[in-house]
Amino acid sequence: MHGKSAFRVSINYDGLPVARESQMLAEQDANAPHEINTDGAISLKTDFGKVSLGSDFSFELQDAQGKSLIKSSRLSRFRDGFIKVHLDKLVSAPSDIYGAGAKAGSPLRVDHSTPWIVNHFGDGAEAFGPQYYSLTDGYGALMVPASDFSNRTDYHSLNKPVWGPDDKEVLVPDFGKYPANWTSSDDGITWVADGASLDLYLMPASDIYKHLKAHAELTGKPLVPPRYAFGFMASRWGWTDRHYIEDTLLTFRREKFPLDSYISDFEFFGTFNDYNIPNEGNSSYHDFGWNKELYNDPATQLEMYKELGFRLGAIRKPRFGNPKILEKMKKEGWLLPEFLNQALYLDGPARHMNFSTSAAKQWYANRNQHYVDEGMSFWWNDEGEVYYFQYHDWNIAEQMEFNKADPDKRFFSLNRVYTPGLQRLGAAVWTGDIPVSWEALQQQPGYMHNYNLAGNVYTACDTGGFASGANTSSELLARWYWSSAFFTLMRVHSSCTTNGHDCYTDDGSLPTKPHFPFLYGKAAGDAMRQALELRYKMIPMFYSLGHEAYATGAPITRPLMMEFGHDQKAVNIEDQWLVGNGLMTAPVLSEGGKRSVYFPQLAKGEHWFEMGSSKRLKGNQKKKFTVPLDETLVFCRSGTLVPLGPVVQHTGELPGPRAILEMQVYPGRDGSFTLVEDDGESRGYEKGHGVRSTLFKWNDQTGTLSWTVQGSKNRHPSMFRRVEVKLFGRDTSGFAQLAQAGSLIVSAESLVLV
Repeated sequence: MHGKSAFRVSINYDGLPVARESQMLAEQDANAPHEINTDGAISLKTDFGKVSLGSDFSFELQDAQGKSLIKSSRLSRFRDGFIKVHLDKLVSAPSDIYGAGAKAGSPLRVDHSTPWIVNHFGDGAEAFGPQYYSLTDGYGALMVPASDFSNRTDYHSLNKPVWGPDDKEVLVPDFGKYPANWTSSDDGITWVADGASLDLYLMPASDIYKHLKAHAELTGKPLVPPRYAFGFMASRWGWTDRHYIEDTLLTFRREKFPLDSYISDFEFFGTFNDYNIPNEGNSSYHDFGWNKELYNDPATQLEMYKELGFRLGAIRKPRFGNPKILEKMKKEGWLLPEFLNQALYLDGPARHMNFSTSAAKQWYANRNQHYVDEGMSFWWNDEGEVYYFQYHDWNIAEQMEFNKADPDKRFFSLNRVYTPGLQRLGAAVWTGDIPVSWEALQQQPGYMHNYNLAGNVYTACDTGGFASGANTSSELLARWYWSSAFFTLMRVHSSCTTNGHDCYTDDGSLPTKPHFPFLYGKAAGDAMRQALELRYKMIPMFYSLGHEAYATGAPITRPLMMEFGHDQKAVNIEDQWLVGNGLMTAPVLSEGGKRSVYFPQLAKGEHWFEMGSSKRLKGNQKKKFTVPLDETLVFCRSGTLVPLGPVVQHTGELPGPRAILEMQVYPGRDGSFTLVEDDGESRGYEKGHGVRSTLFKWNDQTGTLSWTVQGSKNRHPSMFRRVEVKLFGRDTSGFAQLAQAGSLIVSAESLVLV
């Protein structure tokens, strides 16, 4: 037993089985009630399933109803230093398997996985975990092998040989690969793990929602980011000086483009990057300083920016360039072996930090502490793919900084890959160094879906692209804004020059135009403003669904197959997705403004509505649309409740001057939505403190919207005071107070089927 919803199967060919600690696993308060039976086969039974192990090493996994999910005649074998685990099915047939990880262009359904974290410059990041969920077979699995890495070059090696002693090419291990993989066949799943022992965690779950709940219980609840993180983030490589920063931020405000944070690359602390620094370092490079051209008075500046509604996030690299720092690291044994980093574009690959020890984490946190004390809001962590859990260990060190400054404030960071368990630290993910292209835009929703299915809730991308060495077009950028407005996190980023990577060369490369909306002409700028305004109106919905994710593991954004698994036309669609369980977006992802939309099949009497309209569409059909640049396609199924706030310029302005929440109701089915409000900054929600939850319920038969309020009686200034209910089907609306329970009776008629 491990916690409330997982069985742990421990196998050891070199001693007694002992549970191994792993960064992937959350601490468990208690195990589920269970019964052990030793008559014949040894079995363990709980309210979520049963496992049995025979004296002949046969194995069976059953669900709560006694249905057999796995039945292996022999569970495992050990040979040549590897354990093979056989999870066989009763009936030979293909399985629908999800949730292993993500890379550019990867499908939702997978049939194998070798866990690996890596970034492909110009293509994006790749991150897979030792896990999966089999929808066909009704269970999920996660493996912890004997070690987090393997020295075997015949299996876990870099893609290409590197130069070794005497200028000879040699194969070296790749610690970014995790030493356990699985492959699916019609007969079942076969795991291969390096070493003589392993722990296999099995979670019976009849659907993906149940699996993600079990996965969150096993690996940790996805913490809710601070509310400002749900707003827009403006990032670029190439902030030049303080005047440019302030002119840019004030232009966002003056031109009414909502913005909550801006993000800086290398230039916030240095005047050149470290890619050409040799192993011995460069005394002109300062790892923990401020660039005085940008921040001559950082604490005062950042406080002033916060008062205007702007937070600063900045890049960190898991390596160092100053000789004194490197000498300290070498003396303490905190540098990773040089051979691990030769896949990166570094002249000095022996400068990467091993964060795995407590002492290393504490030292790093101490050196970074002054940034947090002076007003840094969050970190953007890049190029930490040297060993599999580097981001995890790194984030723990960064947590220490923020906890020292204010232990009640939420931690938030943005990282280039996801490994299981990161979500419980408050760490979010972006999709890596993607190019400027329509193809890259088309690939981003699939990234988000696959990360959602793997247990990660918060995903961003470099809106507009980053790594191709080209400027984006107005049309591409505007369409990308509309797509990213429906991601869990919305961020733009751009390279510094058209050479695609280096900001500090003098090779004739042209400056890259930042992906800020006011730089691309009036038509495109107006379109991007519309996208941002809709994003900010939806923040009450996104934020509430973030609290739902914390409670249940259900992602905010969801592939169609999570709600419409019965519809074979819907299950493989990636370029349409849901926010919650009823709002469906279908952004234009190709040049020219045309696209087709598939409307999943609904129950009799239910329909799809154009958002904000009484126009209805039938399910189980595909329709073609031509979409203007300043619009996007959004639809709501019957029974959907959509809470919207006012248009604000940053989240600190919520709930707006009138403090009115707009609740849109789409009739044809009963529905509900829980609006969750708190201070948006503190960790009080983790213990239920300072949280107000308003459960809205729509009764379609009586035409009544009712609500009940639970939680904090102390109303935070950001909480809504009134609700305006809008029922689509006719122009019906009404107002009521939100501080107490209430109801409104409305009705639907004059609906036109199209």
